[in-house]
Amino acid sequence: MTEKILRFITQFAEIYAVYIFNPSILNVENHPKLRGVYQNDDELLNRLITDIQSYVRLSDSNPFSFEEKFYTTDFTVIQPIMSASWFFMAINLLLKLPVNSKCKQILVEHYRKETISDNDARFLEEFNKSYRNDDAVRWYTRTGFLFRTLNHLFRGRRVDKLAFFRFFIRDLYEQLRIFQQNQPWLSPPFYRGQLMSLDELCHISHMSILNSKFSSFRQAHLCASSFFSMTTGVSVALFFAGIGNYQLDNPVQSVLFVVKAPNSGRIPCTKPFASINHVSYFETENEILFSTGTLFDIQSIRYHSMEYFWTIELLLVDENLANEIREVSNMFSNVYIQYFIVSIYFTPKKSRGGRRHSNTPKVTLE
Repeated sequence: MTEKILRFITQFAEIYAVYIFNPSILNVENHPKLRGVYQNDDELLNRLITDIQSYVRLSDSNPFSFEEKFYTTDFTVIQPIMSASWFFMAINLLLKLPVNSKCKQILVEHYRKETISDNDARFLEEFNKSYRNDDAVRWYTRTGFLFRTLNHLFRGRRVDKLAFFRFFIRDLYEQLRIFQQNQPWLSPPFYRGQLMSLDELCHISHMSILNSKFSSFRQAHLCASSFFSMTTGVSVALFFAGIGNYQLDNPVQSVLFVVKAPNSGRIPCTKPFASINHVSYFETENEILFSTGTLFDIQSIRYHSMEYFWTIELLLVDENLANEIREVSNMFSNVYIQYFIVSIYFTPKKSRGGRRHSNTPKVTLE
């Protein structure tokens, strides 16, 4: 009877996950939406709390999105190299601006003047009193004002507002770099499950066709414009992708991203990423935090018609491409770009990024 009920209720897209509480049931047929069978209420409650916290955090941070309509993109498709977004150059230069002991206080005072909730106000006060530069990851993974605001600003390309957070972003980079040096064992594959619009996926597919027909099209690349999390557990990623909920005609699609290393086995990524289980504010399942600016090659796109989800395979980009982008950045006068950053820092203006172009390799339907 349990199997029959499970097969029935998991047909509905509104049901994201199933948790069974029954001390007499030991084994149930595996299903993508089934999170587990629990024999005691404490175990079930802890699992629910962990999953809800993780779901909220992943919903607020959506790096693998190409939506441009409302300027919420957290990932930019770079094709060709010269189309590398001004945003990435601006962030790199932003991090070179002077940082001193007053930066945290300036950030707190700035947001005190804005309309924020009581919870956010309390969060800011605690942050002002307790934050240390060697504890950036823990503060970032804590659900609340800091995580939510940073991701909102990254999605909106608000360099003027991100300037207030430059000390914190720099601390995040540095802490991830230190963690990575102490984690030589960490290597792909890594996974991330999320929802994307069908329009975004159609756009990627269209560009992949151009990529295959015209040799002048260079392989497409993704560049992260926010910090984002992945996991070493594919089952966890599939859960957050919500597989089985959205058929191909649905405007929302389930997507599983798979990150791999080059055949050489050497991890060439120039931006730091690291396992953060030991410092995360919440218990996480093998969480890997990547830096903004991380580059990937798009290797393939595949649709799984039986389970209703997409797989997009990515490859960590080699250092040569990263160097090319840095060289393009250096072609611009630092004086002019820094003037641009300083100008919007002291005279905030809402930025509306230019249209981005992309292409991807092969697309497969299964």
